[in-house]
Parts: sequence; C-alpha cells; structure tokens
Amino acid sequence: MKCAYCGCDLNENANFCSNCGAPVDHGGQKEPEVTAAASVPEESEDTWEMTAGAMDGENTADMDPDMTEEMDGEKQDMDTTAYGQVDDDDDEDYDYDDFAYQERRAKRQARKKKKARDKMILFALIGVILVGALAFIILKSLSGADEPEKSQTSASSVVASQPEASSSVVPSSSVETEDPNKLSAEELSQAVAEIEQQFDAIMAKRTAGEYKVSAYKDGISAYWDGDSRISAILTESGTEDSQYARSYFYDENGKLFYADLSSEENSYRLYFKDGKLIRLSYVKDITNPEDVVNYDQADSQEYLDWEANALDYSTTLMTEAKAAGIVKSKEEIEAEKAAEEERKKEEEAAKKAEEEKKAEAEKKAEEAKKAEEAKKEAEKKEEETNSSSGKSSEYIFPDSNSEYLAVSDLEKLSQSKVRLALNEIYARRGAKFDNASNKKYFESKSWYKGTCSKEEAQKKFNKYEERNVDIIVEYEKSKGWR
Repeated sequence: MKCAYCGCDLNENANFCSNCGAPVDHGGQKEPEVTAAASVPEESEDTWEMTAGAMDGENTADMDPDMTEEMDGEKQDMDTTAYGQVDDDDDEDYDYDDFAYQERRAKRQARKKKKARDKMILFALIGVILVGALAFIILKSLSGADEPEKSQTSASSVVASQPEASSSVVPSSSVETEDPNKLSAEELSQAVAEIEQQFDAIMAKRTAGEYKVSAYKDGISAYWDGDSRISAILTESGTEDSQYARSYFYDENGKLFYADLSSEENSYRLYFKDGKLIRLSYVKDITNPEDVVNYDQADSQEYLDWEANALDYSTTLMTEAKAAGIVKSKEEIEAEKAAEEERKKEEEAAKKAEEEKKAEAEKKAEEAKKAEEAKKEAEKKEEETNSSSGKSSEYIFPDSNSEYLAVSDLEKLSQSKVRLALNEIYARRGAKFDNASNKKYFESKSWYKGTCSKEEAQKKFNKYEERNVDIIVEYEKSKGWR
C-alpha cells in the first residue's frame, strides 16, 4: 500500500504515512480525528519542538551524516507514534490544517532543501579543487618543458653516484648576483671562453698525435705529454655500467676544468673554475648541440651534487692513473730523457758509420771503374800503335778507327777493295763473316779475331768508325755498286 500524498510504501495497518505524516485511507473506513491533546501531551510540547528542531538540522551542522540519518528515522517513528495516539472514539474529521502538522511538514521540506543545497555546495567545492589541481599540473608541466629530462638510468650509471639535472637546478636567469663569491655575468662569460680555449688546445694536440695514450684500465684511457702531466682521461660508454662516454680534462696543475658526459641521446657539459662548478650545460638532443640549456652558479642541492661527484670521480681516475705508473717521478723522467738522448746518439753514430762505409764502397767502385777505363785506353793506344807500325800493311785503311776517310781516299781503290775497306771496319771489332772470300781474307790478318756478329760489332763502333761506314756506303751508292 502507498501513501496517497508522497507515494511512500506503507504497512497495511498503518494509519499515518511514516514519511510525510498524512493519514492513510483504508477504503472508506472513517478515520478518527486527531486532537492536539491526543497527539502531543501539553507537558511535552517544548520537548518535542526542541527534538524536532534538532532533527530538522538546526543543531546538526557538525554531526556525523550517518548519525543524522539515524535521527531522521527516529523522528519519523516519533511522528507516527504521536499520530497513532488518537482517540478512536473521536468521531470528528481530522483537520489537515492542524498547526503542529503543518509546522513539521514545513520543517521536513526545509530540511530536504538544505540537504540538496549542501550537496550542491559540496559538489561545487570538489569541482573547484579538481580544476585547481589540473591547472597546477598544467602550469608545472609548461614551466618544466625546457628543463633537462630525467635519465632512465640510475645515478651511478652516469658517474659514480652522479645526480641527474632536473627542475631543482636553478637556471642562469634566476641566479642572484649579489653573492660576492659568485662571478658576474661578464666574468662568467670570460671564464667559460677560457675553458673552451683550453679544451680546444688539448683536442688539437690529441688530433695531431702529440699525446701518449695509456689504456691503464678496461674502457679507460689517459692522454699525457710524457712530462708527468695528464691532460685528459676518457671512459668509454658502458664502463662501470654507465650509458655515458665520460671525458675529464685537467689543467697544468692537474685540476679538473672541464667534463663531458655524452650518450647517444643527450649530453652534459661541466665547466669548473678554481675547483667550483660555474656552469652545467644540458644538451637534450645530441644531434643538435647548439640547442643547450645552461645552469650557472646554482644553489640547489642537485647542482651541488653534480659538482661534488664530478670532482670526486675525476680525482679517483687521476689517482688510479698514478697508481698504474702513468705519472712518473722527476728522477724517472730525467733518467728516461738521458736514456733517450743516449739512444739517439747511438743511432746517429751508427747512421754515420753506415754512410761512411757506403761512401768508401762507392769510392772503391769508382776507382775500379777508372782503372778499367785506363786499361781499355791503354789497350786501345797499343792497338793503334801496332796498327801504325809494321802491321800497317795488313790494313787497307789503318786509321779508319781514328780518322775520317775522304772520298778521294776511296777513289784510289777498286770496287772489291772498297768493299773490303768497309768490312775491315767490322772485322777490327771482331765481326764474323759468312762469305768465304771475306772470311779467308781477314783470317789471314794477324790482328783479326772473329768473336761476334756484325750487329754486335757495330755496337762497338766509335764515332770515326760510324762515320766512315756511312762514307763508304754513300760512295758505293754513288758508283752504282749498291
């Protein structure tokens, strides 16, 4: 069964609605009249009004919501009980304009409105909080867009407990210059320029191969100039579980002035002056090195951690290099220099001795050559002397190997004699002859020794012999003998 006024489900025997307090129609039965005396005893009216006010929310602003709902239920039960205490013998109709009923109904409606208003206020507050939180997150994201990303590796994978650059590092634009221990903008710029010049000088010498390189530990190499000064120590990527290739550069006093940590994606550059980190540069994209964010002389703890860890790790590398014997004492260096000078002297002496030996050999060869030429010349003179002496009668032209012939000399001879004069020049150089008459003629001469072909003999001709052959051939042609 439902209430005809509010639709609330009711017990079949209920006389009044437990929700709105309206009387229940039981299908034509005469409803008893409710009187003020019967519903609320006079001595309890003040008590009732106070309880109703408390249950209507007048004094429950700070009460627990569950307790408030429980009190509302108890109030409804009290309403039903109060209206259930009617005089069944009273035949008068119930007055729906009864003041107590109307007052309670008005309070119930006010309470419902107040609950609805409180819910709206609560939802509004929640909405404001959510919007504020969202705006805070967006602003923080935008403000940190240009700051170094957190590395996915642990701090120890960068440099022995090396911290990562993040929003806690204060950018150069926010550095306070009032601190007398900090460099001014001009001083900072000059210091960075000097550091870069030192770095460029070391890289130039490294490229030119002027440094000695000592790989004293797996993945770690030191570059030094041979005078007990290490200029740079480089660690490869993957060394000591670091994804970064780390480079540390030292001044003439062995102090760190620059460090570079580079991965395949990004890099960090650290500038030091007098043992203090004055600039931390972050390159987000290694392919665009000009896109860099600088953090200068910051006071954040993370910035100080970068400084401390870089100095500590670079000192550790230097200590290990010294322990490995790369850096030598002054006495050791002087001893090595003396040994090197002695070695150079020995090399120079050996080289000089070799050159002298070579020169001596060349001198002997030259003397032997001159002796051979002198011998040949003597033989030639002897031959010429013999030719001009008693054996001159054995030649047609005894001087054809030392004087030029004239046409008038040939005109005195017959055709056969002219041809023998030509072959005589070849025979003097040892030419063999196939012709029987020529062979017989020259073999009869005491000076003739046939040892080679005419071609080989011709190669031995001097300038007189070459010209005389041409003169005889031309003469024969002019006579028509050829």
